[in-house]
Formats: sequence, C-alpha cells, structure tokens
Amino acid sequence: LDWLVGEPVRLVTLFVTVGALTITPYLVGRCAQEHAISSLKHRDVRQVGQWLATHVPPGTVVAQTNWDNFPHLFFEAPHCRFLNGFDPTASYVVDPARFWRWHHLVREGMWCDQPSCPEPRDTPKDLAVALATLLRREFAADYLAVIGRWPSATFKALAEDPRLFEPVFRTPSSAVYRVRSLPEPPRR
Repeated sequence: LDWLVGEPVRLVTLFVTVGALTITPYLVGRCAQEHAISSLKHRDVRQVGQWLATHVPPGTVVAQTNWDNFPHLFFEAPHCRFLNGFDPTASYVVDPARFWRWHHLVREGMWCDQPSCPEPRDTPKDLAVALATLLRREFAADYLAVIGRWPSATFKALAEDPRLFEPVFRTPSSAVYRVRSLPEPPRR
C-alpha cells in the first residue's frame, strides 16, 4: 500500500476499479432478473389479451387491476373497453368517491370511499358483494382481468368467490373472471 501514499490519482483509480468490479455483477444480475420478469408479464398480458380478443364481444367492459397493462391489452383486444386506461388519478377527477372505493377494494380489500379509512368492518363475503356491485353497477364491467401479482391477498379471495366471479381463463400468474349478474337489491 506504500505505492498509494502521496498519489491521489492512484487512490481514485483503485476506488473506481473496485467499485466497478463490485457493482457490475449486481447490475448485470438485476437487469437479467428485470428482463425475465418483464418477459413473463408481457407473455401473460398477451395471452389475456388474445383470450379476450377471441372470447368476448365488441364493447365488452374489462376491469384490469394494473393500469400499466392497458396498452398491451388494448393492442391485443382493441374491441374491448378497459376500465383503467390512464393513470388512476384521471378517474379521481371524474368521481373521487368511486375512485377511492376501487382503490381501497383493490389495494386493501376494504370498502371505503374516502382517502383514509378506519379498519375494515365488513366480512369477506360482504366485500365480495361490494366488489361485484362496484364492477357491475358502477363500472358496467363484465370481466375482471388480473395479470401478474395480485394487488392484495384479500382481493384475490374476493375475486375467487364463485357466487360472484366465474373463472374463465387462467395462466400460472394471471386470471380472467366473468363478473356474474347480481340480483336486484330489494325495493323499499
């Protein structure tokens, strides 16, 4: 190490070289991992889009949980109408309460139409009915497409309620559900 003393250029060169040798394998591995995940997700989005293109009539409303899937789904099934085509904040401008109901159901599995909510008091069955009602009555959605990671474990349980959601297409990491018709609420 005596060769470093009094030579700042050598010291900087040593640090840059060691840093590059240390970080390069990490960056290469991280890029490979991201590429693999991206390729799997793209495959799933494409398969879901192709299924929609061949199995649903024009004008069908499809709710998808991740708005970043919209361009790929629209490319594969342009005859469908998708619930989340823009940044979710665009739907906030149209109807803030409806935005918060969708946001909290998808992210936390709870029914709430405010920005912050108390602990959920509904049972999972009540929430499943709330999700189906929101999709059918407020969004006129016929299908629910979940691609990749589920937004929340509670949401997965809600969407897999066979009374309200019929699984019609699956891949190892994606699912499409037909939202069943809901009975009319009792009149008072």
